[in-house]
Amino acid sequence: MVAFEAFGIPEVAGLLGQVDRELGGGLKDRLKQAVKLVQSAVRARVDSRRLKGTISAAVSVRSLIDFEARVYPRGKWSYIARFLEGGTRPHVIPNFHGRDGVVFQHPGSRPHPMFAPAFEETEDQVVELVGIPPVLR
Repeated sequence: MVAFEAFGIPEVAGLLGQVDRELGGGLKDRLKQAVKLVQSAVRARVDSRRLKGTISAAVSVRSLIDFEARVYPRGKWSYIARFLEGGTRPHVIPNFHGRDGVVFQHPGSRPHPMFAPAFEETEDQVVELVGIPPVLR
C-alpha cells in the first residue's frame, strides 16, 4: 500500500519557504566566513594602513540560488585600490598640488594586484565553504 499526502498551492509554498529559510541561514553564515577569509587575504597584500581600512565585505542572500558576497574597496581612499590593482599609464597631472600652471608628467606605475592573487589563494577554501569559486569582476 502506498500512502501519500496531498497539498495545495499555499501549503507547498509554505513548505518551500520554510526549507529555503532553513537552508539559507546556513548559507549566509558560510558566505560570511568565505568573505572574511578573502577580505583577510586582500588586506594581507596591502601595505598602506589607509587602503587596508577601505577593504570592505558584504553578504546578501535573497534565496538559495540568488545570493551575493562581495569584497571591495569602500571609503575615502578606495579610489587608490583601482590604480594599484591595474597600474597606471604615463599621464599629465595639471595644476599639480593646486598650483596653477604647474604641470607634472607622471611616468605611470606598475600593477600591484591584491584582489586577484587573494581570490586565487583562497579559492579552494571558498569552494569548500560555499561550493562555488570566487569570481573577480
